[in-house]
Amino acid sequence: MGGEGFTILHASDFQLDVPLGGLRWIPESIEAEVLGAPEVAAQRVFDFALQHQVDLLALTGNLLCPTNSSARSLSFLEEQFTRMHEHGIPVVWATGSIDPLENWPTSMTWPESTIRFDRGSVGRRVMTLGGIDVEVLGCGGDAAGNIHPEWFDGLSRGERQLVIGGGTVDSFKRLDASDLWVLGGRNYAEHLMEGNARMFYSGVSQGRCLSDSGPRGAQLIHVHDKIELTKLDCAAIRYESINIQTDSINNLSDLELNIFNYVEANSWESDCITLVHWDVDCKQSTNAFLDTSTEFMQWQQLLAQQAMTSNSSVYSIGVNVHGGQGKDVVTDGEDLLSDYLFALETLRENGWSTMQLNGTADSDDTQCPWMAVEEDLEGLRTLDDAARLGELLLGGSNLIESEAA
Repeated sequence: MGGEGFTILHASDFQLDVPLGGLRWIPESIEAEVLGAPEVAAQRVFDFALQHQVDLLALTGNLLCPTNSSARSLSFLEEQFTRMHEHGIPVVWATGSIDPLENWPTSMTWPESTIRFDRGSVGRRVMTLGGIDVEVLGCGGDAAGNIHPEWFDGLSRGERQLVIGGGTVDSFKRLDASDLWVLGGRNYAEHLMEGNARMFYSGVSQGRCLSDSGPRGAQLIHVHDKIELTKLDCAAIRYESINIQTDSINNLSDLELNIFNYVEANSWESDCITLVHWDVDCKQSTNAFLDTSTEFMQWQQLLAQQAMTSNSSVYSIGVNVHGGQGKDVVTDGEDLLSDYLFALETLRENGWSTMQLNGTADSDDTQCPWMAVEEDLEGLRTLDDAARLGELLLGGSNLIESEAA
């Protein structure tokens, strides 16, 4: 694409009525912000379109589910599309898996400058962007959120073409419909290349859980002799998973001190609420930090109810403590669980497949289920191993330490 160039603001997956997750407790001081975060993030997308005076706003699907949406969210989108029209910014919206056009209320009105592409076929529209005529090829994603390159077979290739699709590309082959693809349906922003084709995923504008950690938002794509990308952070609330390593933690006061020292030693954005899940690794710890500990749970709840510093909006949403004393001590939950399941499988191989745990038999069964277990030594040793591993899963490394003493 040659010429003077044009700029696209690309955003996707507003999911306006999908609430934030991963919160055991919502701090009262930020409850309104947590509930309103998806709308605030979407609002920032439209604000950025005006701020940067873009030539086109491309929305690639999953704005909201119209059949399950609130009237507020529907009205919000209608107002923002109208706002773009009033400022001369055309909107191209390719629907995703949750927002096909057939599901939208017929009472909603869309400005003339809004171009909508739906699933089922590839639409074509010539648009003048930055003084350049560009052929836009648009399509919605299928029910699974995919776009198939073969949908574009037989379409003539012009000098300047742009694909706007409301889903992910299921194959990187035969992407010869255009040099530039803007797509949706992925949580993270990605820039991929296949031959001459460049594919841009904007990711979600607002994360919903720890798997969406880090900045979230939209992207500016400036097209001239080359393509330049600028990422814009739109998220009102950011998730972070942070690891802290220390030698030993003996009590909750030690744990709290380590976390607050980390918070105070690092800089945080003051205009964005940050929800942090802490993973603390230490060589020595006690069983005071298990989720089965009522005191530990109550401490976490109190920790979550207030900002962690006076000049930032950092909140704790959970703390995990991992302790051990070297490679020979098995403290990792996944390894323990694997060993536990292996022990149970050995029981089955030894003919104990019908074994029942105490308390699972019918109340009118007068015979204890354990009485029916054949007392062979190999089976009893395996059962003992399984019970021991179960204790480790619940009790952690302190059980090993007490035996060693």
